[in-house]
Amino acid sequence: MGKSVYPVILGGGSGTRLWPASREGRAKQFLSVTDNDRTLLQETCERAKCIGRVDHVHVVTVSDFCDKVREQLPELPEENILVEPATRNTMAAIGFATQMIYGKDPDAIIVILPADHVIQFPLDFIRAVESAVSLIRKRQESIALIGIETTSPSTQYGYIKIGRGLHDASVPTFEVNHFIEKPCLSKAEEYHEDWQYYWNGGYFVFFADTMRACIEEYAPRLHAVLKRVSCSNPIKLDAARDFEQLDKIPVDKGIIEKLDFMHLFCVTARCGWADVGSWTTMWKSFADDESNLRRGKVMSDHCHGCVLWNDSEVDVQIVAIALSNIAVVVSGGIVAIFDREKSADIKEVLEKLRMCEVDGTSAVESYGWVIENYSDFHVALYGVEDVRVVIRDNVVLIS
Repeated sequence: MGKSVYPVILGGGSGTRLWPASREGRAKQFLSVTDNDRTLLQETCERAKCIGRVDHVHVVTVSDFCDKVREQLPELPEENILVEPATRNTMAAIGFATQMIYGKDPDAIIVILPADHVIQFPLDFIRAVESAVSLIRKRQESIALIGIETTSPSTQYGYIKIGRGLHDASVPTFEVNHFIEKPCLSKAEEYHEDWQYYWNGGYFVFFADTMRACIEEYAPRLHAVLKRVSCSNPIKLDAARDFEQLDKIPVDKGIIEKLDFMHLFCVTARCGWADVGSWTTMWKSFADDESNLRRGKVMSDHCHGCVLWNDSEVDVQIVAIALSNIAVVVSGGIVAIFDREKSADIKEVLEKLRMCEVDGTSAVESYGWVIENYSDFHVALYGVEDVRVVIRDNVVLIS
């Protein structure tokens, strides 16, 4: 796609909705969720290397994750790991990366890639990005979005409403008419049936100079901070303090939705996409023929609609019997058992689980449970009824 394309991977998020597999110090982009053992970050980097040269691939992350990024992506030059002083959502991360890359190449075209998405058909996704880059070369003051074709009426994602088609694109591409926040279920069902609505996956393509101008106009405080840090990586201490005080604003709210729609266009993609932001979305993406998602040492009988996930550092076996729509996650010394449909709420109930611990067990909105725990594992229950848990001799039995 040309020497001036710079893929930027956003790799600083924590993803606590996949707790306990994703937790402090172990964000979800560092998890392996597919059968090829590559992590989400590594999968994203593989796609990035098809979009731009490997020495043009950059990762924006925070200091706590630097070593993990280097370990998982040893092919990237050291200077291409861009370290934010703190996570301040996507507007600050994208602005920071844009400023740093602009200092190297004022003619850079930047492709923003979240690090924690699953794309089952990467060639179709890459084809859409290639088309977006080609159009941006002709429309240098515009910003391209990648709209993901919906596969279900999801309330977990934002939506893009498209307008008239553009005729000079290699894949279906449209004007942008409207942005919609995460809708209620009835609206999501309506959007899923309407060809004009696509999921907003958080992918953007733009010239670095265009984004810098947008930040100057719509985010002057961020612009003032970035002017002082563009030639410094890591950031100087005084500028770092100012960066840490920035408001947490997503780039959609801070910039994209404020632009005149004549400067936006949406390239559509049907690529088997999923933002695995909860155990339910993970299950929908990877459930087997028995409607279960299994990872690690797992045995099950008469289970349906379950997540059975074992990436424990301790050698242990999950044995699940006669469970329905339950998630069992064994990771980091924790056995978490919860209603799979409520998994998107995990982030909000974590503090409650921590506060109600008694003798190695925490339970929130759970009834009729029996636990026999002869191990050092902590057991956490959320939204489950009438479950029996026995942990003994490196076996976790749930029935």
